[in-house]
Amino acid sequence: MCEVRLSSPNKCSSTLWGRALIFVCSVLACSCIWSQDENRDNPVEQTLRQGTNEDPVLPSEEVSAEEAETGDQGNLLIALFSRVTELEAELAYLQGRVETLEHQVQELIHEERRRFADLDQRIRELKGGTRMSPDAIGSAPAGSEGGMYRDAFALVESGEYEQAIPALKALIEQFPNGEYVPDAMYWLGEIHSLESNGLEAARQQFVQMITLYADHAKAPEAMFKLGTIYHQLGDLTMALSYLERVMNDYPDHTVSRLAKDYITNLK
Repeated sequence: MCEVRLSSPNKCSSTLWGRALIFVCSVLACSCIWSQDENRDNPVEQTLRQGTNEDPVLPSEEVSAEEAETGDQGNLLIALFSRVTELEAELAYLQGRVETLEHQVQELIHEERRRFADLDQRIRELKGGTRMSPDAIGSAPAGSEGGMYRDAFALVESGEYEQAIPALKALIEQFPNGEYVPDAMYWLGEIHSLESNGLEAARQQFVQMITLYADHAKAPEAMFKLGTIYHQLGDLTMALSYLERVMNDYPDHTVSRLAKDYITNLK
C-alpha cells in the first residue's frame, strides 16, 4: 500500500520559511520607502539652496533615474510579496491533502486487518474448528515454549502486532526446534502481510514455513497466503502456481476452496 507522508517537522519548517520570507520582503519594502523619503528634498533645504543660488534647483537626470529604479524595486517587492502569499496558500492546501491521505491510509490498514481476521476465522470454520484462544495451550509457565507462544498469540488476537512480532521471534530464537515454531512463523507471515512494506518479509516467512514444515497443519494455509502475496507483488505466474499447488496437493482440504475462488477472481 502506498504511503504518503509529510512529517510534522517538515510542515513547521515550510511554514516558518514562508513567514520568514514575508518578513524579509516587508523589511526590504520599508527600506525602499525610507530610501525614497531620504532622497526627497526637505522644503527647508530647498529654500536655503534657492536663497544661495540665483536659479532654482532642477531635478537632474541622475535623480530621476534613481527614483525610477527605486520604483521598479518597490513593484518587484510587491510582486514577490504577492507570490509568497500564494505559495503559503498552496502549502496550506497541500498540508490538508496530506492529512486527508494519511487518514485514508489508516482506514485502509484497519480494513486490511479486519479482512485478515475474517479470513482466518473462515478458514477455521471450514476446517470444522473454532478460533484458537490462549487457553488452548493450557497453563504453561511463563518463559516456557508454550507460555511464550500463548502470550505472543494473545498479542496477535488483540491486534497488538508491534509487540507480537518480537515475541514470536523470541520464541523461534529460544526454541528453534520447538513445537510451536511453525505456528510462530505462520503468524509472523500474517502480520508482515498487513504492513505497508511487509509483503517481502511475509513471503520469506511463509516460504520458510512450508519448506521446513511441509507436513504441518498450517502448511496449506501458508501456501494459499503465498499465492495471494505473489499476486499483490505483481507476479501472477507464481501466484497461480501456489494456488494451483494448494488445490493439487490438498484437494480435500477446505482451504482448497478458497484457492479455487481466488483463481476464479483472478481470471
